[in-house]
Amino acid sequence: MLKTVKNNYDAQLIFNSATLTRQTIDAISEDCMVKSRIVVRCSSFKFNHIYYKIRNEDFISSTEYADGLVNLQTIKDTFYNNKPMRAIVVLRGCYEIKNALTAYKTTSFQIFKYHGDLPHADKAKNKEALESSNYGILLTVPSNLIGVNLKGCDVMIFHKISVSLSDLYQDFGRLATTWISA
Repeated sequence: MLKTVKNNYDAQLIFNSATLTRQTIDAISEDCMVKSRIVVRCSSFKFNHIYYKIRNEDFISSTEYADGLVNLQTIKDTFYNNKPMRAIVVLRGCYEIKNALTAYKTTSFQIFKYHGDLPHADKAKNKEALESSNYGILLTVPSNLIGVNLKGCDVMIFHKISVSLSDLYQDFGRLATTWISA
């Protein structure tokens, strides 16, 4: 059934469960022809916080931005070699933009900033520039996901996922609102 949904509706499937076994996740991934995945497993809930671990940690670099950069470059070279690719990189806050900008600038991507500290005209200009670029990365924060055209986004990377359940729900709520309006 999941394969039918994926094939007929061109939908991205996301599995989120703290109770599925590794064999079940592998079977679902194989059935849906998912080539790669990151499995985030919940280990406990305490005081409105979620504690998680990532299985099969295979970090390329000690910095999170370098890992994101290498993964984006690999995706670009493997799947988008002859066609445009646009990515949205979601950072925890505006204070991370400078470091992420430095790390991601070493790529063959055009980099655009989109956050609350930018004047409205610059935000609009950067959003339009991303949509017209062949290989572009939009650096943003969760509060600015509303209004971003996610249908024009091929890859999305979240850095520093919040451990606060209320923040996580709010982030995904913004994402859902944006996706529906796009």
